[in-house]
Amino acid sequence: MQLEFHQLDRRWEHLRVRQPHLHRRLLASLAESGQQTPIVVVLSPDHRDRYLVIDGHKRIAALQQLGRDTVDATVWAMSAAEALLLDRSLRFSPQESALEQGWLLSEMEQGLGYSLEELARRFDRSVSWVSRRLALVELLPEAIQQQVREGAIRMSLPREAIRFEQRARTLYRDVEARDPDSTESADEDGESLLHLGILEAKLHQPVRARQHLTQALEMYEKLEKRNPRHARIVQHLGQVREALQALPVASTNY
Repeated sequence: MQLEFHQLDRRWEHLRVRQPHLHRRLLASLAESGQQTPIVVVLSPDHRDRYLVIDGHKRIAALQQLGRDTVDATVWAMSAAEALLLDRSLRFSPQESALEQGWLLSEMEQGLGYSLEELARRFDRSVSWVSRRLALVELLPEAIQQQVREGAIRMSLPREAIRFEQRARTLYRDVEARDPDSTESADEDGESLLHLGILEAKLHQPVRARQHLTQALEMYEKLEKRNPRHARIVQHLGQVREALQALPVASTNY
């Protein structure tokens, strides 16, 4: 059937990563040969005159870019949740990232009411596997997730961000239990903050980067007063200062 774009509910477009080089190839193919594969939709549970898109968001975007008015669609006679699961089973690829899996699991948990146990059964995985991917979505800042969706940063960077974010959370939780006079413990904490700040700067998160680098600076300046000739502390203090200087100047216009 033919559907106009205003009839489409595209709420799940954010569940997949955009890949610019594949989008360009899709544009060229559609321009030359037209739409060969229909998109997949189900009746919208909220508006009976609209259709919820299950598969085909990239084709829709490309057709709009080409100035088309309609899209070929196939309607699946099932619930949205069943359609999501079926679509995933049909298109599963080893290239599917843990973050993309997390987006889908999060949508099914929060939007469709599935429990962790039911998700594990539906995906034929352990509850631990489900929990790890949900934690990935929960911990990773939304601004970074959006950059991943748009193909602006590598898929490997979110894993690094999560690792350092978890390390930072552990640091904040345990800092009061540490020996305040232990140079080794303080240096370890400062180094974690330094690496976290550098990573956030790479991910275009200057506010968070400045916050963590400033914390590292304060920590290392105190350490330097107690240990002015400690080579490792002097080295890390210099790295923190360089990282702070490399950040863009904070704007005061809000």
